Amino acid sequence: MDVNIQEFVQPVGPEEWWRNMRRQYNMGFMIAGSIAFTIYCLIMLLLVFPQEPHAEISLETVVFLLLVYALMLAFANLLYLLGPVAEKMVDPDDKSAFRKRLYKIECVVSFSLPFLVPLMVLFLYL
Repeated sequence: MDVNIQEFVQPVGPEEWWRNMRRQYNMGFMIAGSIAFTIYCLIMLLLVFPQEPHAEISLETVVFLLLVYALMLAFANLLYLLGPVAEKMVDPDDKSAFRKRLYKIECVVSFSLPFLVPLMVLFLYL
């Protein structure tokens, strides 16, 4: 995680801190989505295709998965908006530690969303 040196020089408000971290958050989500799609393809190749010879990863499948991914990204960014709201509600003494802890929790929850699709396929074909 990047440490914002400016935070030690002058305090940064919650909206500004969370806004500055959004790009890193979205990049992490895109990486998680790419890994999840790769795992999905591997599951299809190793488990589904041997059991269902007519199964395929078609253009329609990819478009559908992209739409599902876009919905997950929208949900993840709605979750991200709770960061500054939670900080204002809790008003912690150590704002820096609170922000970093909450950011890590949001990353774990949000980055796990794209893995729901490969997990569902895996459980269907095990």
